[in-house]
Amino acid sequence: MPNWVTHRCTVLAGDCPFRDQGEALDFNRIVPMPEELKIDEILPYHLEERVVKAASTEDPEAAIETESLQEEERAIAFRLLGNLRRFGYASWYSWSCAHWGTQWNACGTPCERDSESVFHFVTAWATPEPLFQAIATKYSNLIAMVEYADQILGQSVGIYRLDEGNLTHEDLTGTVEGRDLAYELNQVTPFWCARCDDRREAIENDPWACNVCGGQLA
Repeated sequence: MPNWVTHRCTVLAGDCPFRDQGEALDFNRIVPMPEELKIDEILPYHLEERVVKAASTEDPEAAIETESLQEEERAIAFRLLGNLRRFGYASWYSWSCAHWGTQWNACGTPCERDSESVFHFVTAWATPEPLFQAIATKYSNLIAMVEYADQILGQSVGIYRLDEGNLTHEDLTGTVEGRDLAYELNQVTPFWCARCDDRREAIENDPWACNVCGGQLA
């Protein structure tokens, strides 16, 4: 299971692609993935890396032929090689990491709305910064704020600001503001110390440590 990252997008002005997405957010409607990269078969272990390595040789086809692969696996390897030559990426995985910033689409994940201007969605492992950059570029009149927090409290939390074509990022990891935002987005009751078995405040120089016993706040 991945770590899920929760996002809250607040639109302050301008057009936003989230508004017409319905109940599910689909990154393909913003930055579409080429159909040829959507390989449904389960890739053999490290096959994509092996294809990329083969592509760097003088004869990539011959290099793939020398790999210890089943017939079906070899056929997939040649498809990956074709994709790499055409698109610069062998499969959906490397393409989505590069163009969306996360390995999976958010499609199928409820895009909850607090209002016409506030949207919630989740992604796997990381926040989709390349997608936000694409949105900022495409929707040059958009002014919005995207707050995010990893489900592992304190691991990754911050704010992206889209301001009429510009994208900026404020990393709040390790700050009191970031801790409070992580609690809020993950809907966790804040300032609970398991060691004290009670609510506590954090110490001044560590927003995740109990000011009574030094234990981890959760």
